[in-house]
Amino acid sequence: MGRVMTAFERGMEELVSRGRVEGIEQGRALMLRQMVSRKFGSETADELSRLLAGLSDPEHVDHVAIAILECSSSEDFIARVREV
Repeated sequence: MGRVMTAFERGMEELVSRGRVEGIEQGRALMLRQMVSRKFGSETADELSRLLAGLSDPEHVDHVAIAILECSSSEDFIARVREV
């Protein structure tokens, strides 16, 4: 019975960890969307949401954050995000 509990506990830890990571990723995406909405407008933020749905690597999300700071127009920003 101890072995079943250990396997159960490991499974629960994995689920909690995965949920934590997904929550952090969702929070980052929301923060980026809000920043883009303020800088470039809601249409660009909507486009970013669609593009972020296809990005899974956290490093790609970091590139999006840098693009927000470096791009001066929504067109440049979207083009840069599409390159990621």
